[in-house]
Amino acid sequence: MEVRHDHRPGTAHPAEPTGVARDGTFVSIGLEVRVASLREADWRPVAVFASATVFNLALALGLASLLFRNVSA
Repeated sequence: MEVRHDHRPGTAHPAEPTGVARDGTFVSIGLEVRVASLREADWRPVAVFASATVFNLALALGLASLLFRNVSA
């Protein structure tokens, strides 16, 4: 079976959401978090998730500062 690509270069693929549709996807993911289920869960998974989030944030900020240290406004 041959796969055809009928879209122009530089444009979004028809199957890929763009703009508001793409942003809405990420908002919807955030809205699926249920506080009640967090209360029912043990504290360890919540602590692991929180520490991983803090680690990823620190890593991203560190890499960004290294990559953009010579960029001036």
